[in-house]
Amino acid sequence: MIMLQLHCGNLNINELSAAEIYSMQINMMQAAIHAYEIGFDGVEYHFAHGFTLCKFLDASYNRRTDHYGGDAINRTRILTEILPEVRNTTNKNFIVSVRMGEYLPESKDGIEIAKIFENVGIDLLHISFGMQAPTNPILEGFICSSMTYSGCKIKKEVNIPVIAVNEIREEKQVRFLIENDYVDFTAIGRGMLADPEFANHVINSEPVNTCSGCKNCFWFTDHTICPARSNK
Repeated sequence: MIMLQLHCGNLNINELSAAEIYSMQINMMQAAIHAYEIGFDGVEYHFAHGFTLCKFLDASYNRRTDHYGGDAINRTRILTEILPEVRNTTNKNFIVSVRMGEYLPESKDGIEIAKIFENVGIDLLHISFGMQAPTNPILEGFICSSMTYSGCKIKKEVNIPVIAVNEIREEKQVRFLIENDYVDFTAIGRGMLADPEFANHVINSEPVNTCSGCKNCFWFTDHTICPARSNK
């Protein structure tokens, strides 16, 4: 299964005209439809990491006074208005996911947003962070990051599948999250770069070539000097 992640750059949403937002919505809708037409299994709208779509969701950033600002229903409208057309133009198996954060700016705001997305028919939530990475406390004994913990908290509030992400580099972290039903899926980034067979190794209980978590990932300059790959 392959999905395409979609985002809308990094704009100041408070300065956009209604016409500009409408144009953005058309592009968001057409991008999903094109993804479907060329064979992708779904799309993920990137409402995280402080980019344009994230700014709509965050109540502390979104100062719009039209129907794209104010309450949570309005702040999600940029996607919820176009979702029916995306559904009508694709098929029932086409997945529509949202990547978002928990703190928008408070945890209760992220939970409210997540429930709205669930209620309008979003299939999957990928929980990362919103305008800023979280520094919230985590449960004692929780062996993953605060950002990963955000996914676990959202999982308790919705009935659709949830993905957790961030610094998940070891088999024990994956098993901890999945086997304890903290989330439905784990997203692996640099761990897969360090070991392209990471997922298969975990599934088969085989040793994982663990990502060393370099501050400046060598993959961005020369993948051949990745410490994890060189120890393979």
